[in-house]
Amino acid sequence: MFKRGQVTVLIIIGILMLFLTAGLLFVVKSVTTEKAETEREVIVESSEFNSINLFINHCLEKTSNEGLQFVSFRGGYYHVPEPAEDQIFVKIPYYFDLGQKHFPTKEDIADQIGLYIEDNMKTCLNDFVVFKDQGFHFVEEEMNADVQLGKTVRVELDYPLQTQKAESIKEFREFSYLLPVNFEHIYSIIDQTVFEQEKNVNFVPLGHLSAASQENDFTFEVSYLDDDVVVYSYLFEQYRIDRKEYVFVFANRYDWPELAATEELDYAQEVHDQRCLVGDICSYNLNIYQDPFRFEDYTVIFNISAQGKIEFTPQQKDVGTHNILVRVSDSPGKEKFLSFALNIESLAEKPELKIIPSQEAAVNQEFTYQVQLEKVMGGVVFSDDTDLFDIDETGLITFTPTAEAVGFHIVEITVQKGELTDTKWMYLTVLNTVQNEE
Repeated sequence: MFKRGQVTVLIIIGILMLFLTAGLLFVVKSVTTEKAETEREVIVESSEFNSINLFINHCLEKTSNEGLQFVSFRGGYYHVPEPAEDQIFVKIPYYFDLGQKHFPTKEDIADQIGLYIEDNMKTCLNDFVVFKDQGFHFVEEEMNADVQLGKTVRVELDYPLQTQKAESIKEFREFSYLLPVNFEHIYSIIDQTVFEQEKNVNFVPLGHLSAASQENDFTFEVSYLDDDVVVYSYLFEQYRIDRKEYVFVFANRYDWPELAATEELDYAQEVHDQRCLVGDICSYNLNIYQDPFRFEDYTVIFNISAQGKIEFTPQQKDVGTHNILVRVSDSPGKEKFLSFALNIESLAEKPELKIIPSQEAAVNQEFTYQVQLEKVMGGVVFSDDTDLFDIDETGLITFTPTAEAVGFHIVEITVQKGELTDTKWMYLTVLNTVQNEE
C-alpha cells in the first residue's frame, strides 16, 4: 500500500518526464525545421548561381557569333593590318598587293577571333548589373579565349570568376561554345584561290572561281574598285550564323598598267549602274546593238541570257548593293569583262524593337510587359522562344509565374514584317516571393 509521500514523489517524477519529453520533441522539431530550411536555401542559391552560368554562356555564344562574322568580313582579321583597302565602314586586307602575298594562316584567324571575344564579352555581360541588383557581388580575373577552327568552330573561354550572395560563394572558370561551321572547308576553298592567284598575280582567277563555286556549293561576288583593286566575297548559304549566310571577304591589288597590251573585244555600249525594287521586274539589256557576242554572269541573283538580256524579279533577300560582273566573248575568242553596281531596294520598312530592360516577376503574381517598336507600324507579328508565356499580336506579355519558373531566363523576342525581322533579348528573373514571406 502506497503512502501519501510516495504518491507525491511519483507525480513529481511524471511531471519531470513529461517536460523532458516535450523539450526533446521541440529540439528535434527545431533542428529538423532548421535543416529543411537550410537545404531549401541551398537549392535556391544553387539555382541562382546556375542562372549566372547560363548568362555567361549566352554572352559567349552571342559574342562568338558576332566575332566570326566580324573577322570573316575583314579577311580573317579583328585588327586589319596594312596593306589594306579602306572603305567607309570597313577595312579589307590585301591578300596580294602588287604581287606580294599576305595570306593569314588558319591559326592567325583563330587568334583574331579570340581577341574579338576577349574585347567584346564585357559589353554583353554589362558588369553583371542584372545580378548585382539581386544582391550578388563579383570578383573577376582576366579572361582568355582559345578558338579552334576545324570542321566546327570551337571556343574555349578561361574566365576565373568568384560570385557571392550573402554567405554563399561559388567560383566559375571554364566556358565553351561550339558553332557548326566547317571552317576547314571554307579555308581550303580560299587557300585554293590563293594558290591559283600565285600562278599569275595580275589576273583575276574567274575561271577557277566559277568551277570551285559549283564543286563546293558556294557563291561569290567580284567587285572592281579604283586603283586596280578587286574585292572577293565568298557566300556560304549552308553555314548560317544568326539566320544570316556566312560571308568571307578579302581583296587583291593588281598592277594592271604594267600588263602588256592585249587585243580586246570591240564592245561599244556604255554600261551604267542599275536600281531595282523588290517585287518589280528588273530588266537591263547589255546588247542593244545586237552584236554576235555571248554573255555570261557571275552572280546568283539572276541569269543573263546568252544574247545579253537581264530580266528578273528581286526578292527581299536580294536587298542591298551588288557588284555585278559579266563576261562578253565572241567566236574568235576575244573577251571583255563588264561590271556595274546593282542596287536593290525594298519599299517595306524594317521593324525595329526597342531595347528591353531587365525584368523581374514573382511567383503567383501577374507579370505584364509591353514590347515596343522604335517606330509604330502595322502588319507586324511578334514571337518568342520560351514556354513561360506567349507574346500576343500587339507585343503584350502577360502571365503568372509558377514555382517551377523560379530562376533566370533569357528570352528571344522577335518582330517580323514580311521577310524583315528584328530580334532583342529579354533577361527575366522569376522570384519566389512565397518562400520569402514564409
